[in-house]
Amino acid sequence: MDITPNSAYVELLTQRYEQLRHLDNLRMHFTTFYAVVVAGALAFLAQATGNSSRPLLVALDVLSLLGLLISLRIGSGVTLMLGVLDQLADTLQVQRNLVSVSSEDCTKYIRMRYLFPLIYIGGIVIFTWFSVLGKLP
Repeated sequence: MDITPNSAYVELLTQRYEQLRHLDNLRMHFTTFYAVVVAGALAFLAQATGNSSRPLLVALDVLSLLGLLISLRIGSGVTLMLGVLDQLADTLQVQRNLVSVSSEDCTKYIRMRYLFPLIYIGGIVIFTWFSVLGKLP
């Protein structure tokens, strides 16, 4: 099998795409896990009586902070990977929209990228607020 520079770049491009898809799947799976845990905890808190909700609210606050840190880390990995894909596109002399986000989808992509950290920031604010109050309204 003959390995040419172009075939090596195509293989590298394929591997980078797989890494990018893996990063997006990690973010999606953690967000799904977060949503399930928060929904279950809020259902439990809605039925709880007394003042026992503060530790669970603090735990949800910590989980939200962890989610924010993970989302920011994955987001920086995605940004780095998109830069690598653009460099590979230049090297292979292919159209950028084959390896990156097309200009029509750019605004949708940017909104979705910043939606994940905003979910966790909202969770941090809400759960901190309820922790200070000591109970859900």
